[in-house]
Amino acid sequence: MILLISISTAGCSSRDPGIDLGQAEAVIQCTPYEYARIRMGTRVRILIDAGDEHQARQAAQAAFRSITRLEMVLSDYNPKSEIRLLEEKLHGKPHRVSRELASALSRSLELSSETGGAFDVTCGSLTRLWRVAFETGQPPGDEDISTAMKSVGWDRVEVDEQASIVTFHEQGTTIDFGGFGKGMAADVALAVLAEHGCSRALVDIGGDLAIGDPPEGRSGWSVGIALDSGRSTRNMDAANCGIATSGDSEQFLEHGGIRYSHVLDPRTGRALTTGYAVTVLAGDAATADALASALSVLGPGSGSRLPGSLDGVQVVSDSTAP
Repeated sequence: MILLISISTAGCSSRDPGIDLGQAEAVIQCTPYEYARIRMGTRVRILIDAGDEHQARQAAQAAFRSITRLEMVLSDYNPKSEIRLLEEKLHGKPHRVSRELASALSRSLELSSETGGAFDVTCGSLTRLWRVAFETGQPPGDEDISTAMKSVGWDRVEVDEQASIVTFHEQGTTIDFGGFGKGMAADVALAVLAEHGCSRALVDIGGDLAIGDPPEGRSGWSVGIALDSGRSTRNMDAANCGIATSGDSEQFLEHGGIRYSHVLDPRTGRALTTGYAVTVLAGDAATADALASALSVLGPGSGSRLPGSLDGVQVVSDSTAP
């Protein structure tokens, strides 16, 4: 199952020259100014409703730079990223980190606690274990999963966000911002656009949306949500919020007649084998990103009750795969 998001508004399209948008997940129908780059291993698009093309382009370039900088902070793929270098330092002692990393860890740890570990930013050991499994085509054994689980637990990390101090209390704890980082990057980029006078904007990072002020004369950006590759099943106007999706996708492993999703349950260490897709709206894209991941893990039963305990959060679309 693929969750597609189409975004449209009135106006003429002005795409960044030289950019091949290809087969993107979020289909832009018509926007005033649109810019695209590859960042964080996915396609990033910026939509700006502005009267001055030069201003829009300058703002977009600054926003892309902010995403690049944040990727060097949060990436668990890059051994030279700030989070990877922090993991190599002596655990049990406080370490000063960048403001961006302190903020990311603080908020993602809060969300880990609020979701009861259905989203857990400390699941890096599991992510790396299953990453190897997807490369080899062989799911990890029970012993390997049990060993990786010993490193998981959001209470193992302490953050003083105001002082930008982080302490890892146990050796082996590793961080995976995969269910949070794209949303945070979209939020940061949207803020940069506003700083450059382009508050009427939308940032799309691999389907995670940070939505700013609506286009001039409209109540919001028109977002159409569709399951699989069919027509939109729901349309809504959205402004000043974040929207994210999670669930079954083209990333999966089939072995022994079982289809393993790329979505992991941090509480058990295992990949999901049931299909549940969910779209979440929250006050910001980082929160929506993490909660979409958590709700995919929790499923339509217990998951449907979670947003009620979080202000400004709602499930706008969900579906159980056949």
